[in-house]
Amino acid sequence: MSSEKHDLEKVPESPRSPVDGNDPDAEFGGAEARRQLERKLLWKIDLRMSIMIIIYILNYMISIRLLLTFV
Repeated sequence: MSSEKHDLEKVPESPRSPVDGNDPDAEFGGAEARRQLERKLLWKIDLRMSIMIIIYILNYMISIRLLLTFV
């Protein structure tokens, strides 16, 4: 039973914990590096969403065209 007590006392550190304990951006190389990563991520999301919007509009135009041909 004493070995169980020792196992419970040992709490492993979270792998996502910040390096210095205070700065949550330390994982990413600091605040500026995190901002750059966020900008890159937002750019990728915006690009993919714009492509999806174009595909949606083209699909809508094609479906309207098909409906008008059968009327």
